[in-house]
Amino acid sequence: MFLQNLYRSTSNASNKRYVLSLAAQYQRQVLKNPVKTLELVLPQLVSDKEFASWIKGQEKIYRSRNAQAEDYVQNLSKLPSVTKWQVRGSRGLLALEAAQALFVLKQTADAFALIDSVGRNNNDHLRVLAAEVLAECYIKNEEYKKAKECVVFAQEYQKKLQNRDFYYEKSDRAFDGDDRALMSRRLSDKTKFLNTNKTNVAKSAALPTLDMSDWPAATPKVERLDIKAQFIICMISDGRHGAYVGTEDHGVYWYKNDGNIVQYKDELGDPNCYAMCIDKKGRLWVGHLNSGVSVFNGEYWQNYDVIDGPIGERIFDIQCCPVDGDIFLATSAGITRYRTETDSWEHFTREDGLLEDQAASLAFQKDGTLLVGTQCHGLAVFNRNRNGEYSHEKNITAPERFGPGNCSPVPLEPFGTEMPTNQINQILVAKNETVWIATPTGLVKANKNLTQFSFVRGKDYADKVRGLYGGAPKGWKACSQEIMEQLLPEDYVTCLSEDANGTIWIGTRRAGFMAIDPVTGRRGTGDRSSMGMADNYVSSILPMPDAMPLIGLYIGGVIRPKMKLTLKNKGENDIETKKNSGRSENIVSVAQSDFPKLPSPIAPPTVEELKAMQTKLEKLKKPLPKVFATYFGEDWKTQGDWLEELGHHVCGRFAAGSHGIDE
Repeated sequence: MFLQNLYRSTSNASNKRYVLSLAAQYQRQVLKNPVKTLELVLPQLVSDKEFASWIKGQEKIYRSRNAQAEDYVQNLSKLPSVTKWQVRGSRGLLALEAAQALFVLKQTADAFALIDSVGRNNNDHLRVLAAEVLAECYIKNEEYKKAKECVVFAQEYQKKLQNRDFYYEKSDRAFDGDDRALMSRRLSDKTKFLNTNKTNVAKSAALPTLDMSDWPAATPKVERLDIKAQFIICMISDGRHGAYVGTEDHGVYWYKNDGNIVQYKDELGDPNCYAMCIDKKGRLWVGHLNSGVSVFNGEYWQNYDVIDGPIGERIFDIQCCPVDGDIFLATSAGITRYRTETDSWEHFTREDGLLEDQAASLAFQKDGTLLVGTQCHGLAVFNRNRNGEYSHEKNITAPERFGPGNCSPVPLEPFGTEMPTNQINQILVAKNETVWIATPTGLVKANKNLTQFSFVRGKDYADKVRGLYGGAPKGWKACSQEIMEQLLPEDYVTCLSEDANGTIWIGTRRAGFMAIDPVTGRRGTGDRSSMGMADNYVSSILPMPDAMPLIGLYIGGVIRPKMKLTLKNKGENDIETKKNSGRSENIVSVAQSDFPKLPSPIAPPTVEELKAMQTKLEKLKKPLPKVFATYFGEDWKTQGDWLEELGHHVCGRFAAGSHGIDE
């Protein structure tokens, strides 16, 4: 009953197959019913037409529990192309379950054909499992020499996978359904058993011998940079075919083009790097968790906190204006601008037109127009005049509710012509001035003037609709499978980048990454199962000249795909992505002999500025309303530990099921 409910609760095809494999395994091992195992898995391995043709005339098998298993599979040989059953991806688990059931039913040739097909056509991790299943078959037939060869093959293959990359670190799984440690223990137990059983006399006719040397080798699909940090937040180019990598807890790594790596940690305000930028003088700016920004001129580091630099201690993004080279910082308390020419700082807040002070992303258009993506209030646009001054132009927000009767906070459809949400993760202005916006509700595309919008959701959008309070609206239907294939791998888009060929690279939180050619619409994807990545949470993508991009994972460090990604449309031939033939952007690296001067700390307010502030306060409505509570702003600096010292804790509200605190 549990597996039935689990099967019905998910709409993901791979998850459904995994649940089916567990049910089939239960039928085969616990209930000793290989017929039921085949009944569960075969419809997933062959087309509906083939299965219907095969099962025709077998209705009596379903009616009688005492039917002979041989009757059920007597027409199995009539199935066309048994060795070409679909065994790729998650179907491989079902194919191996079917193979073991067929072996019990003495359909040895078909069982071995399935095992061999999985070994030749599936991913590296299921290839190990296929070798173990084959060894189990030989053990049951007391052909211990052949079994030992299979176990040795599986162990050596698994060792190559462990040495190949970082896939097995911590709790990562070797393949769906089997933990690596559990697999190692099983193989070790088989080795001990085989070492104590030297005889090699088959108790029945000898089984076929599969040549596993023809199976694909465990070749690297990704390489990992020798960076010790697991949690990657951001990456930028150093302009010399190298990169700066910002991390949590480990500061900044400089990955040089010669392969050498330099770490900066103790020199920073704090070891958490959430944004980076190189200005036109070659200085590296690093935004922190709760220590403002640190700047490196190639010789010295200097930290600027709220007292002498940005208006907020938490930095979410840093960008350089393409017109005058000024640096803009998105902080927890507003936006700070550092003027390169005058060596001065100024701030923008809600008073200047922002709908909220917490900006998640900044981006510039070619004319210097500033686009501000906020965390909860959409997009703000600031125009730049000839004197370099900025003024608020407009705010662009999504509808408050969607669907019939405003039943949903997000769109109910996979496509649309508006902003799907006010939560913005990143803004990218492409070379052709198209604006791309990453959100938790899909990917948004807008024209240069920000007058035309379109969005596309992820393949999990339907699950979100079904998960609405009260369920999906009456009459709502999910899109067809054909349309589903056109969607993003996941709704939650974490990051965006563009390479020199104009390809847009998209990171997601749980489904790896995608590359899209915006001209042809062709696309390619990469994730943990297809490329051996440690995790599917892609936090940053950095295109590199003449190479595949660097991909930062929130768990798993920095990787570079070694395999060529292909962009394709459904039904079309694969088209290989071209190497970045264009030159990198004109960024001056900090690695130079003539070190630029570090920015001066922000100057204290002058007497005139203090008087202006006083005048503004005096113009407030009098008498002031009685205040029972006030908002102190985000607290990244003390993280709340000031409350019991400077104030009184009145009430704490917690999630349902917790005890809460009341005073």
